[in-house]
This record gives sequence, C-alpha cells and structure tokens, in this order.
Amino acid sequence: MDSIQKRFALYFESAIDVTKSRLDTYRDTDPLTEQRLMRLKTILETQRLEVLRGEVTKYVGLYGPLKLVLNWGEPANSDLIDALNGIEEFFKANYSS
Repeated sequence: MDSIQKRFALYFESAIDVTKSRLDTYRDTDPLTEQRLMRLKTILETQRLEVLRGEVTKYVGLYGPLKLVLNWGEPANSDLIDALNGIEEFFKANYSS
C-alpha cells in the first residue's frame, strides 16, 4: 500500500470516528437517526477496507450518502458533512483523471 492510500484510509477513519461520536449522541433517543448513522458507518468501514486492500478502483463515491445525510437534516457545516466532503475532495485530488 502506498502513502496516498494510507492517507486516503485516514480520511475514512476520521469520518468513521465522527459517525461513532454522533451515534453516541443519538443512541436510544432517536432510533431512525441511529439506524441511518449505523448504515453510514457500515458504508464508510467497507470503503476504508477496500482502500486498505489497495482496491481504490472500487470506491464509488459518497454522493448518495452525502445527499441522504443532508436530506435527513444534517447541517451543511457539521463535522459529519465536513468529514464526508474531505473524503470526496481527497479522492478527486489524488485519483480522478
């Protein structure tokens, strides 16, 4: 694995950490948001594992998850949105042609 892949994986780790923190906030108080965050965490963990295995070409982007997160009412300037946008920006800067 090269250093760019390691850095890319770190962006996913950061987003996963933010998602876990948000899960702690909603645990047992808002089941719908908790379920949504769990799905997002699963997507991020899967994508991170693919990057760590060197399968960056399997990265499909986070447009769908970003749209869903915004649609459920997440503020556009939240830490969660920033973390997801960071992943997208890193990918575009380092892997897009």
